[in-house]
Order: sequence, then C-alpha cells, then structure tokens
Amino acid sequence: MATGKPRIIVDVREEPTGVVGLLRKEDVEPILEKLEVADYILSEEVAVERKDVEDFVNSIFDGRLFDQIKDLRSSFSRPLLVVEGDPRKIGRRVRNIRIYFGALSSLILDYGVNIVQTMDISETAILIACLAKRMHRVKPSRPVTVKHPRIPSSLPPQIATLATLPGVGVTIARRLLDRFGSLESIFNASAIELSRVDGVGWSKALAIKNYITEDTRSKKEEGKLSRLDSIDRAKE
Repeated sequence: MATGKPRIIVDVREEPTGVVGLLRKEDVEPILEKLEVADYILSEEVAVERKDVEDFVNSIFDGRLFDQIKDLRSSFSRPLLVVEGDPRKIGRRVRNIRIYFGALSSLILDYGVNIVQTMDISETAILIACLAKRMHRVKPSRPVTVKHPRIPSSLPPQIATLATLPGVGVTIARRLLDRFGSLESIFNASAIELSRVDGVGWSKALAIKNYITEDTRSKKEEGKLSRLDSIDRAKE
C-alpha cells in the first residue's frame, strides 16, 4: 500500500490562481517549478495543460493551442487538457460553435489528448488531486533509498559532491555532469529535467530536488538571520 502524500510538479505561473492551497487541502503535495511544457506534471507519463475557456478559444485563432499540444504530446505519453470555465462563454467568443468542437475533435483524434471540462479552479484542483491519488494507489512511486557510498579520493570534486546525493553514486554523477555541464546547472535543473538522465527517473529526481532545496537551518538560526537582515535594511 502506498504511503505519504502524492507529489506533483506545478508551474509557478499557476500559483496566482490559488491552486497550490487548493491542492494542499486535497492532501496533495505541490512542488513549484517553472515548466516549459504543461502546467501540472503528475508522472513521467502524465501531464496536464489547463486553459480557461477564453484562453482556449483565443489560442485556437492565434495558433498557440496546437503548438502547445504538440509539445505536450511529444513530452508525455498520457497528456490531459483541462478546459476550465462556463461553457456558455464559448458561444459568445465564436460565431460558429463548430470551430470549438472541431478543435476538440482534432485534439482527441489527431493528437490523442484526453479533454476534461471543469467549471472553475476548485474543480480543476479536485480533478488533479483525484488523478494524483489514483496513480499513487495503483502505481506508487518506489521509495528512494538514500545511500552514501564510499567515494574514491581520486575523483574530481564535482563528481564526489554529486555522488553523495540520494541514490546517485559515481556513475549517475558522471551522467548528470555530462548532461548539464556544471554543479550550478544541475542544482538549478527541474525535477523533470533530472528525471530524463539515464538511471535517475521520477522518484529519484524528486528526492534529489528535496535534498538540494531542504532548509536545514534551525528556527533559532532563521531568527538570527532575520534580525540581521532587519539591521542591514535599517542601515541602508
């Protein structure tokens, strides 16, 4: 049986919608990152693009819709499009409703995209949470065992540093450095970018990101730093 909350990646540009708080209320852990493709990533295979009704219609006419869906489909094998908002608005935005349904038909039949209509961001959050929980029950992520292997002293310092990350080791450390070029690029990479390195995968990528971004300062130390910042601002 799966334990812990399902975790999903949420594009930082979705945060102003209030979706982060709504997902947490649904007992899902959102991890904010700037995504190039999709608005929500649930796994290596499943991702969600969210569009409100007006943006959906506008994107049909300016050509953005099919470019975005092509990118989504090429990056994820099980893409989902959520069209959010009152469907009655569609008739006010297009003269011929066949344009709207024609676009939907193309997305379903030509691109193999599943489409769901929701009324608002609350329903969207519930849908995404249900998907995440269902996936978590059916195919839970394998827990990542944190190992700290003995690191040969002859290794380059960058490789030695990376090899201490959760589940990495020397071989994957070399692959990461080959892919990204520097420690800075690796530490700034998103979980989905890390997961695409051979031997990393989704669960290990999340573990690495959590390890890198975890704030290990004590509350007492945070308080000291906060007071020092206040003093510095007062001097300016």
